[in-house]
Amino acid sequence: MYRAAARRRTAAARQRGQALVLVLAFAAVLVGTLLVALEAGRAATRQQRLVNAADAAAYGAASWQARTLNAQAYMNRAIVANEVAIAQAVSLRSWSEYLRRTLANVRTLTSAVPYLGAATQSLASAWGAADRTVQVSARAVEAGASSVEAILSGAQEAVNALGPVAAGEIARATLRAVSPDVGVSAEHGRLEAANALEWARFTASYSGPQRDRLRATVLEARDGFTRGRSHRVNTGPLSPLLRVEKRGGTELVGYSAWRALDTLSIHQRRAVLFGSFRERAPVGWSGAEDGRPAAWTRGDHDGTWRVNPAASTLADRSLVLQGRAPFYAGLPATRDVREPWRRDERRLAYAVEAEHREPAAAALAGLRVPSLPAPSGRARDLARERPRVRALAAAVVEFDRPEPRADGRREYPSLYSPYWRARLAPVTAGQRLTVRGALDPFVAVAP
Repeated sequence: MYRAAARRRTAAARQRGQALVLVLAFAAVLVGTLLVALEAGRAATRQQRLVNAADAAAYGAASWQARTLNAQAYMNRAIVANEVAIAQAVSLRSWSEYLRRTLANVRTLTSAVPYLGAATQSLASAWGAADRTVQVSARAVEAGASSVEAILSGAQEAVNALGPVAAGEIARATLRAVSPDVGVSAEHGRLEAANALEWARFTASYSGPQRDRLRATVLEARDGFTRGRSHRVNTGPLSPLLRVEKRGGTELVGYSAWRALDTLSIHQRRAVLFGSFRERAPVGWSGAEDGRPAAWTRGDHDGTWRVNPAASTLADRSLVLQGRAPFYAGLPATRDVREPWRRDERRLAYAVEAEHREPAAAALAGLRVPSLPAPSGRARDLARERPRVRALAAAVVEFDRPEPRADGRREYPSLYSPYWRARLAPVTAGQRLTVRGALDPFVAVAP
């Protein structure tokens, strides 16, 4: 009986030993699974952080490019505003000289009339002093505005040259801000060259005879006083027989000079009560110009030559006698989108490939679990090599007007309106092919 009890105790001890081995094996498998799951979770977290870092880098670089385009648009607008200021100053010089000469001629005609002659004498003297101040002040405005235009044109080129360099530095700085172990991949240099080429092809410098668009924009931006200073003086009961026509306007001659003419003439019918009116006697005239016109081109000046030809000839001669101001250097070179006549949307692309080399990313590359025995020989050397984990992201810069135009017209992309903005975009096939192995936005390959 004692022997049977001993055999039963021995069998129970053997069963407990077998269960312990199974429990230990199961525990080891469970711990290993937990370690793998933990490592995979950490790798997935780092993977998502890398993707987010690449998105932030691409968006930051594209935002810089959008701000650069907007800065160039503001510079173009400043150049247009300076051109309008120069035109206004030339117009004011011409109008002031016209008023001075008109008052002087009226004073001569009314010198024998009591009281009226004295009044016109006082007006002519007062405006003569004012005209001298106007001439000096307006010329100073013309010289200053022309100098500012040269500075803006040079700054525009400098900003454009620094655009791709600054965008690349912003992308790298954004990646470093995420983690010291995150940076651009070795193949990112190809993307950077493609980004710089895209930037260079997006805009162009327009100078010489290519300044037609700037010239049209400036002429459209003129105010009413600069465009035309014309009206018909009411002669009361004499209007069927006599007219007093005032004509004047300021125009851009070619690309290198602003010219203004102002005339005032008395018109009479060809017959006593019938026939058309024609100019009979010029009363006042003047002209002002700033710049160096390549050729003497006669403008319309709001109908001055057509309505008051005799007074316009006198104004032209006075312009030659008093000389042209040499301050205006002509329309400066400006930047605009390439092929601005195209009526379509256009986008500027920017791509970034980020990379980090973290031991925790080994699970993503299918390397060994740390709990397993270390390999030896060539396997150990390969295990020491960290995998390359990369993320490819892209952004675009596009023209997006925040609200419709007041006139209802559609506005196409240009560097005359600062409505450029950046947004993330899907990676294109061309950007994937630019970098090696970029078949997915997130790629893990051996070095």
